[in-house]
Amino acid sequence: MRNKGLLIAAWLAAFAAFAQAGDSEAPLQVRSDDWEADRARDIAVFRGNVTIEKGSLRIEADEVRLRTRDGEVQEGTIIGHPARFTQQPEGRELVEGEAERIEYDAANGIVILTGRAWVRQQGDEIRSETIRYHIDDQRVTATSGERARERVQITIQPREQAGQ
Repeated sequence: MRNKGLLIAAWLAAFAAFAQAGDSEAPLQVRSDDWEADRARDIAVFRGNVTIEKGSLRIEADEVRLRTRDGEVQEGTIIGHPARFTQQPEGRELVEGEAERIEYDAANGIVILTGRAWVRQQGDEIRSETIRYHIDDQRVTATSGERARERVQITIQPREQAGQ
């Protein structure tokens, strides 16, 4: 049983690599109605009312699928109606968002939110069918998609000027 617990921790700790530095030291907690692990294929699936917490990072979903290699998460898929996340970056405002599907690809350093996706921080918000976050160069792209009737919507709040 201890090996199963370590395996789960390795999968999810690596998945949360985009979390804050302080979050990496925090304990990992996963709650779900069901859990299935295929150690031969290095896949774990959590289903039903899934909640993942690690430090300031919180994820809520209907299903979470993780694929690992050598104890490191290589891919993660979070599915929900919608899937939601919040995170409190150190020294910054809360980041929150949701999408029908959130995918993490470690090899390419990308997080993709698909299906009525939105992300908000400090009143700034982006809404789109698809939002891609390129981790290494901190680049964000948003597309409305072929089927989407709505265009990309971005709201940027005015910032206070120094000395005011």
